[in-house]
Amino acid sequence: LKSTTTWADFVPSVKSEDAYLSMLGQPGSTPHDIFDDFLEELAEKYKEDRAKIKKWAKAQGMTINSASTFFWFEDQLKKEEGYGQIPEETRRGVFDSLLAKAKEQDEDAERAAKKNRKRFVELLQKTRDVTASTTYEQAAKLLGSSSAWDSVDDATRKQCFDIFVEQLKIQSKARKEKEGAPADGGDSDGDKKKKPRKDKEKVGKKRQQDELPPEEPPERKTKKTKKK
Repeated sequence: LKSTTTWADFVPSVKSEDAYLSMLGQPGSTPHDIFDDFLEELAEKYKEDRAKIKKWAKAQGMTINSASTFFWFEDQLKKEEGYGQIPEETRRGVFDSLLAKAKEQDEDAERAAKKNRKRFVELLQKTRDVTASTTYEQAAKLLGSSSAWDSVDDATRKQCFDIFVEQLKIQSKARKEKEGAPADGGDSDGDKKKKPRKDKEKVGKKRQQDELPPEEPPERKTKKTKKK
């Protein structure tokens, strides 16, 4: 019988027992009443044992976090007088409840950290004074008085700032490349090449030839007739 046992689960195991059958229909407490009283005693004993375990853990300076194990928990407290007499179910139950609380605290802390990181990044986005060439020290002077700046630790601030500035550099480079490209997609002035000098000379000679007047055809000689 455990503190978590329900009457519906327990009664099938005793309903054929003489002690149980003899109490049915008798005045006074029913079997169900006695069962409930016993569970209350177990619950009270659990509270007492839980208080002892927490007291021992606190005296040793133990800190339960999400990575703690029951083996480690047992190893730290096994030398305490009376710890071994506490039922294992109770010891494990106390550990599991402390572990669940630690995990909940870790999750709350992570949610708060994400929220604060978001606030800090939004501060950088809204501040026009921070550019791709701004240093962390310059940003600290500009934004150090803001609550969003102090909401995160120094290591997180530097990490978020470096990522933000790197994105600004990438955007700036992409914008400059786009502005420098020719509108019609043709060659830029720097890519144009001058025609070779020989080609120019050929063109000049051709023009001179075109300007000369056409030559007259040569005169034909008339044949002399022989006298008979």
